Amino acid sequence: SHVMAFKNEEIVALLKELAHKHRLYIIQLLPSDVIAALDHDKPSQQSRYELDVINLFTEHGIVACGLPDYKILFCTTRKGKSSMVRQLMPTLYIDSDETVIKELHPHLTEVVQINPLLAAGGVDPSVFVSNSVLSYFK
Repeated sequence: SHVMAFKNEEIVALLKELAHKHRLYIIQLLPSDVIAALDHDKPSQQSRYELDVINLFTEHGIVACGLPDYKILFCTTRKGKSSMVRQLMPTLYIDSDETVIKELHPHLTEVVQINPLLAAGGVDPSVFVSNSVLSYFK
């Protein structure tokens, strides 16, 4: 079972502000145990996990600030995530998944890699590295 929670109220406030002022999308790569339990005969049927994530954003008032639930997206592969991002063509893309960032950064205007180990450096000089989403916006 997956625990659904935001780290703190600061991240909730930031997400509300971003949802209100920008075209915000959330793209979540499903955990492998969730993927394994999916009913492959009903690909559009949402898992309990997906519903829990959407509920988390709803309960914290982020959906009401401008993030309708159809902008909370889920995928089962990194390639799927990359394809979704390329379709959306965001002005800013933030992720911690190095594999996805390596594939996407040549196609996007601004990419931020979240990496708590700042000394590790980014995947490319054009990719900004931050130790957290909050610190990037401060």
